[in-house]
Amino acid sequence: MTQFMGAAGGTPHQRGLFGMPEDANPDNQLHISGGTVIVDGSSESMNGAIDYGSGEFNISGGFLVAVGSAGMAQAPSASSSQCSLLVNFDQPQTASTLVHVEDEQGNPIVTIVPTKPFQSLVVSSPAFKVGAKYSVYLGGSCSGVVNDGVCTGDYTPGTRFAQVTLTAITTFIGQVAQMGPGGPRGGTNPFIPGRR
Repeated sequence: MTQFMGAAGGTPHQRGLFGMPEDANPDNQLHISGGTVIVDGSSESMNGAIDYGSGEFNISGGFLVAVGSAGMAQAPSASSSQCSLLVNFDQPQTASTLVHVEDEQGNPIVTIVPTKPFQSLVVSSPAFKVGAKYSVYLGGSCSGVVNDGVCTGDYTPGTRFAQVTLTAITTFIGQVAQMGPGGPRGGTNPFIPGRR
């Protein structure tokens, strides 16, 4: 039987994972068409912030940000109509280390303040466009209000971890595990970055 989870509006804040583990149901079907989904995932390497096994996770609208471990990290499927970016950092980051994503003009996509140690970030936004460049920063500070782990104020840059061009619907930065057909193999990994 297929397990379906969806989000169409509101702001769900998941404290564990978004989805169902493959051993519980191998045919998970996840879909986001609107609203905001924030996932504060586990720091344990055997648990990804997003978990849909070998099923499908399609995103066609709305905003998704998920942080967690890198060992089992998954991003939305390449069959989605909205772009996603998965970043696996080269080492674990401590809780409260800011992660900031912005476009080439410096317009913010998101500034996230994780509450647990993490090594992976997934972002999907209507602002993402194939062929456009985006920068990912670690550290720095944010002067605004933090709501559900997202800071909406002005960001003071920390260290730029990478600059990436979105080359497909799903783009990856860093070392990624080879998952099932709906997982990381469905996108592209343009490079494994060093500090820039």
